Amino acid sequence: MKNIRKIIATILALSMTAALLAGCTISVDPTTGEVNVDTTQAEVDAVRGGGEVIDFPGNTAGDTEEDYAAYEPQLEYWTEGSPVKAEIEQYVAEVTDPTSDKFIPVEDRIACFDMDGTLIGELYPSYFEYMMFIHRALYDKNYKAPEDMKKFAKDLEEGIYTGDMPENHERLHAKFAGQSYAGMTPDELKAYTKEFMNTEAEGFNNLTRGEAFYLPMVSLVNYLTENDFICYIVSGSDRTVVRGIIEDTLPIPSNRIIGMSYSMVATGQDGKDGLDYLYAPEDDVVLGGDLIIKTIKMN
Repeated sequence: MKNIRKIIATILALSMTAALLAGCTISVDPTTGEVNVDTTQAEVDAVRGGGEVIDFPGNTAGDTEEDYAAYEPQLEYWTEGSPVKAEIEQYVAEVTDPTSDKFIPVEDRIACFDMDGTLIGELYPSYFEYMMFIHRALYDKNYKAPEDMKKFAKDLEEGIYTGDMPENHERLHAKFAGQSYAGMTPDELKAYTKEFMNTEAEGFNNLTRGEAFYLPMVSLVNYLTENDFICYIVSGSDRTVVRGIIEDTLPIPSNRIIGMSYSMVATGQDGKDGLDYLYAPEDDVVLGGDLIIKTIKMN
C-alpha cells in the first residue's frame, strides 16, 4: 500500500511539474485534495505542436519561439519618413549589430529619461506632484494639514495659476509633500497616486492626468527596451510617486527609478533612531516624512 501511495505521489508530482512547464495554472482543493489544472487552447495547441508559448511585445495567443525570432520592434507614433525617426532607427540598428564598430554590449546599453514634460505632461496646469500635494493639503477630506502646510499649498496653487510662484517653492514643496504623506507605506502612496491619476487633466478635454503620456515617447521606451536597452527614469519628482505613475504604462522596474526620496521608518519605531531600533516582524515600513534629497539641478 505504501509503495502504491509513493507511485501515485510521484505521478502527481511529475504531472504538476509538466503542467507548470506548459504554462498552466494549478490549484488544489483543500477539502478533497483534487488537483485542477487550468490552461488555454492556445497553450494546448502550442504544447501539441512542440512549441512553447512565448510572451513578447506585439505577440498574439499561441505565438512560439519562431514567431519571436521573426518579430522586429516597431517605433510607433513617429511620422513615417521623418529624419528623426530614421536617425533613431539607424542608431539602434548600429549599436545592436555585433559587426558594427558602433556596437554597444547589452550591459552597457543604458538610456535615461526625464519624466515630467518628457514622458508625461507637466502643464495641467503644473507638475503632477505639485497638483497632488495641493489636493492632499487643501482638498483631501481624509487628511488634516497643519496650518503652515496649508498656507504654503495655497501660495503654491495661486502661483501656479498666476505665474508668480512663491519664493523657494521647490524646497518648501519637497519639505511639505514629504510631511503630508508621512505614515503611508510605499504601496499606499502608490495607490494614492493612482487615484489622483484619475482626476481631470486641467486645460484638456476628456483626458485624465494618468492618460497624459506622450505616446511617441512611450513607444520609444518600449522600442529601446525591446532592443535590450536598460531604461531608467531620473526625475525631480518623488520616486514612489513616479513608480505609481508609470507602473501600468512603461516597462521600467521600480529599481530603475531615481527620484526625490524621503526617510523610511518602522511603524513600531516611535521616534527612536534607526541605529537603536531593530525592525520587528509586526512592523510595516512607512514614509518618515524627512527629505533625504531633492533630485534636481546638480542633485
